[in-house]
Amino acid sequence: MHAAALHGAPGLRCVMDSPRVLLDGRRRLPRHSRRLSVVALSTTPPASPLVVALSPQEQCVLSVRLLVAGLAGMCLGVERRRRRAQSDVGARTMTLVSVGAALFTMAGAYGFDRGDASRLASSVATGVGFIGAGVITVNSTNRIISVDGLTTASTVWCAAALGVAAGIGLTILVSVGCAIATLVLEARTLRYVAKRAMRVLANGKKKATRHRRVDGSAASSDADVQEDLGLPLRQPRAVRTSSVVTLVVEVAELCLPEKTCFLTRTYNGSIPGPTLVTQPGDRLEIQIVNTLSDKDNEARAPNNLEKLNTSNLNAHGLHVPSWQDDITTVIEPGETHTYRYDIPIWHTPGLAWWYHPHANGSSTARTAVGMFGMLAVEDDVIPSHVDEILLVVQTCPFEGELSIKDM
Repeated sequence: MHAAALHGAPGLRCVMDSPRVLLDGRRRLPRHSRRLSVVALSTTPPASPLVVALSPQEQCVLSVRLLVAGLAGMCLGVERRRRRAQSDVGARTMTLVSVGAALFTMAGAYGFDRGDASRLASSVATGVGFIGAGVITVNSTNRIISVDGLTTASTVWCAAALGVAAGIGLTILVSVGCAIATLVLEARTLRYVAKRAMRVLANGKKKATRHRRVDGSAASSDADVQEDLGLPLRQPRAVRTSSVVTLVVEVAELCLPEKTCFLTRTYNGSIPGPTLVTQPGDRLEIQIVNTLSDKDNEARAPNNLEKLNTSNLNAHGLHVPSWQDDITTVIEPGETHTYRYDIPIWHTPGLAWWYHPHANGSSTARTAVGMFGMLAVEDDVIPSHVDEILLVVQTCPFEGELSIKDM
């Protein structure tokens, strides 16, 4: 066999086969037969090992892109964490998704410049899809199937897209995309902000200061109330929920003005329990400590009255998810449980909410004798000359005598 180079186009090689080449291992090619093979040769020099040399200026530019990607992911993650307190997808997850997508994009652009860039972006989207699928849950309650987590999964996918855009240097596009995503996720917040802005404009230059009367201090009308009823105006102690609030379920003695006293179940030994003051956008954490006697010693009565010493909590009227205000939770005597309520930023302010036990079989019996308290969502500022006073009206009917053995 021999080969001869042909003149013509560069990068082409002609290979001429010898007549002695066997066909099927048995027959020889005829002497007059020749087979011509033309092979295209690459004119590109052999590739060097994959080492990318970047100047300090280029590395600074890429670092800025990573920071932009991280900030975009963090913004989306903070919003998701505030909306879904029990979700594992928060600021850290979203930041890592965005930064990782940006790193993949920049590595593809600088290290694999002969590849198709669109394939890398599609691979990032596919890989992130597994994370998004992990946050989607299917719940089945009372034969009703609901799917939860679709918005969070879409946010993870969007964070990856922002990271890819940041990786190729589209900083303005990343900023606009992050703003649009945040506006979509915070649509209700925008309505709340617009409502507040219109209210401020309507008030004009009226000057007001925050002045809430929930601490039981003397008010201008206290003397009139005492003169009419012969009793001082009692106000429950106010607790601002900047930290975890502890409500101890315990037995206490309640004395009426007629010197009639009886034992009952209470929160923190007072009737009503402390007023819990929170704000829109805050997290309300309430720890229930059940110090009542063993459930085997509970008093029972006909008509399904039971579980008098088993406790839980219902934040009556608050606009929070049902899994946060779960009335099926059971807190047995000697047990402790912490409720966490994420108050929406758009929550209606006011004093129309309250908390009480909601254990099946004893909810009404215990609420009627003092196991309740007020929930105040702080509203707008009010004029300094106006006093705000909580008024709780309750009737505690009973007959005969109650002893500690019945508790």
